[in-house]
Amino acid sequence: MKTAFTALALVGLMLMLAPAAADPITELQPFLGEGKIISGNKTGDGVYDGITFGENGEKGSAERLSIEMDGNNLTNLTMEQVVILDPDGTKGTIGRIVVDNSSIPLNLDKEDPKAFFAWILSLNADRLAIEDLNVGSKDSTVTIGTVAAENVRNGYFDELKIENLAVDGTSDEGVPFTVTIDKASMRGVGAAWMLYMRSMALEQASTSSANMSSNLSGEDFAFLDDFKLADHVDQLRLKGFTFSGLKVVSNGADLFNLDSYTGHITDYSGAFPVAGEYTLSGSVNVETIRGLSESNPQAQMGLQMFQAAYGDPVVNFSGSGEQSYSKETRTMVSRMKIIELDRLMKINLYTVFDNYDPADFIEALYDPNDDKTMVTAMKDASVTGLSLKVADLGALDIGFSLAPPGIERNQAALQAAQLAGLGVVQAMQFGVSITGDVAGAISGFVQNGGTLEVKLQDGASL
Repeated sequence: MKTAFTALALVGLMLMLAPAAADPITELQPFLGEGKIISGNKTGDGVYDGITFGENGEKGSAERLSIEMDGNNLTNLTMEQVVILDPDGTKGTIGRIVVDNSSIPLNLDKEDPKAFFAWILSLNADRLAIEDLNVGSKDSTVTIGTVAAENVRNGYFDELKIENLAVDGTSDEGVPFTVTIDKASMRGVGAAWMLYMRSMALEQASTSSANMSSNLSGEDFAFLDDFKLADHVDQLRLKGFTFSGLKVVSNGADLFNLDSYTGHITDYSGAFPVAGEYTLSGSVNVETIRGLSESNPQAQMGLQMFQAAYGDPVVNFSGSGEQSYSKETRTMVSRMKIIELDRLMKINLYTVFDNYDPADFIEALYDPNDDKTMVTAMKDASVTGLSLKVADLGALDIGFSLAPPGIERNQAALQAAQLAGLGVVQAMQFGVSITGDVAGAISGFVQNGGTLEVKLQDGASL
């Protein structure tokens, strides 16, 4: 999300650079403040060519700017072929910046944190976008097809998205890598989230070290003092999210793929999501992981044996879940397929929480200055229903096939069952209450496979 915040802030960044020669772009002067001007050759009403940032263009340039105003409010803006130059040698290029059909006041006091909050939370536009972004340094290159906020109303976005992201770089060990994402989006997200992320980053910087703290300005600390996310609950109700086409390539070979991860949130209690569903699917490449394990011969050998037994270098996975909440009975019900590894195993979890109040979580989750913990927030809740189901889809057979030479499958299974039984005994010695039926079920599952289900029906304090 830091990238998304940066993307939205870039429109402002373009407008806050040092003075230059040629015609000052007077339409933007109320926003820029005294002494900060971008310049260009005016070729029409609100149209400028040959834009320069900084004296002699040392901070960057743009081919063309087209801008429309309604008094002090920005209504439309297009800036094309933008080049940003940084003193550290980083160079960024942007194909186009777009502000479409907006009502964005430019006469704000940027030194007043409260005025800045109000400005962020009053943004209105059909579309805010940066297209064809490319940022390169000596260590990495980042390219993004589109960063956009769609249908922005009073700081609330129908959709905030990044499309066609690619990061190319080299790890600390000198291994080249590439991370790509076809699309990442959030639906129904408020600008207050961005302010929250800034407050978290500043809070971390202010407490992590004297060095970082000394870099914070008075305005930064004023931001921390004044911004309270709990004051903007209506902006925190995310409707859903989508990640698709996430791929990690290491040394030229696929390492990890997240084909799809989609969530829909259907109900909230205050700012806390209490009902919704999600699905995910993807794959991991064992052969690539093995290639990255050269410094660990035992891990390499184990992965090679697993791959041979599994018969495929790629393991597909999937997951899903749904959750509902009754405000009348204060009951939360959750059903999850935590993970299914193709031809290996599947784990399902069903839980029922009673006396559960999501409001107890709000401060613990969203206030960076609050020391409440999840344990405190859940102190009155109880688990009144629980079912953990583990289904063997082939993992046990593969595991037993990796036993040392001379040990048959049945013998390996018996030894594993005995170890599981020993683990049960040790758990009981530490005060964990386990019945003989449960111990027998665990040993039987390890030895014979099938499905193991552990249920809790009586209430238990968390």
